Amino acid sequence: MLYIGTDDGIYRWFPGANWPIFHSLQGRAIVDLASPGGGVIVAVDNTGRVWETTSNGQDWNEVPLPTGAGRPSALALAWTPAEIVMAMRPKGLYRRPVGLVAESPEGPPSRFAWLAGVLFGTPRESGVTATAT
Repeated sequence: MLYIGTDDGIYRWFPGANWPIFHSLQGRAIVDLASPGGGVIVAVDNTGRVWETTSNGQDWNEVPLPTGAGRPSALALAWTPAEIVMAMRPKGLYRRPVGLVAESPEGPPSRFAWLAGVLFGTPRESGVTATAT
């Protein structure tokens, strides 16, 4: 399967399918996307908002970014289960499991860790507890 990020969302195509086969995140200019398979896709739009889906693009959730984080400049998915890894300025590398939900409605639905302490300073944890869905 091939995912294509465009100025008007994400298109999905596979051999033998009509073009376009599926259009997701309509109206958003996609500047980066990654998918390890299994219905997981993560995308960054041109405003710096990060989106994730575990339903192959049927439903999307915005990924909350840590306080002080700038716009993501690079995106990757790694590990099993999938974790989002993003490079950001000024903070460094940010890692977050895909599909986290907050234990408290008041808290952000994220638990994040800053990576590469030797490159960017001391690694930090947000202290927000969360569970994977």
